[in-house]
Amino acid sequence: MVLLRDAYSEFVGGTISTAELQRRMCNNYLYDQINMGSANFVNYSFQNLINRNATISELANGITMVEGNNSILFLQTGSSKVDFLNILTNSSSYYEAQVVFAYQRYLQRTPNTLEMADGTQTFQSTGDFIQVLKSILSTNEFIGIR
Repeated sequence: MVLLRDAYSEFVGGTISTAELQRRMCNNYLYDQINMGSANFVNYSFQNLINRNATISELANGITMVEGNNSILFLQTGSSKVDFLNILTNSSSYYEAQVVFAYQRYLQRTPNTLEMADGTQTFQSTGDFIQVLKSILSTNEFIGIR
């Protein structure tokens, strides 16, 4: 809970990334109480972080990992809840989902192929989601200029 308490000020201060902020929001006592059980934790983590349900295989492997056993998710091995969240927030699905979220939130549409590729590449290579937001919020479309 201390890490969660400090997350906002650390994020605003630039000492933690968007992914770390989201990991902290998922890895705490309150999130566990809301999403009781490993299956619910894995399902809601997928829904909240990559905007889709886990496949049957992803769910099974995620549960195994969250419960402290070796498992594979997105071709990465892990054996804890921390490993699970790190793998999830370093997957291409995570970066893509965050870009889609930003476009839907600020432009009320999904990104086209080029926008998706550019946004995902920027976020994945820099880890700076704010840079992705700036590129969206500085467009003529967002400003309302045609």
